[in-house]
Amino acid sequence: MRNGKIVLQQPLDTLAEQTHRLVGPAVMLENRFAAEFARATDANGRTTVLVSHKLGSPAELQAWRDKGILVEPVSLEDLFIEVTQ
Repeated sequence: MRNGKIVLQQPLDTLAEQTHRLVGPAVMLENRFAAEFARATDANGRTTVLVSHKLGSPAELQAWRDKGILVEPVSLEDLFIEVTQ
């Protein structure tokens, strides 16, 4: 829950498979994702976005990386911490 609202309502297996942390230049991550849980920008202009989004094939993941975006899986524990802050 965040601000009195439920932000996650998916089976745990789906969350575990589809939740990712994307880190990269703010300009590359300026578009919002439909299932975005957290977003922060540091002093260096790098943005971190936590999303539940099926990112697709290895080729699609590589396309993100080619744009300078780090794509990391997120554990359920880390997800819980992010959405309860």
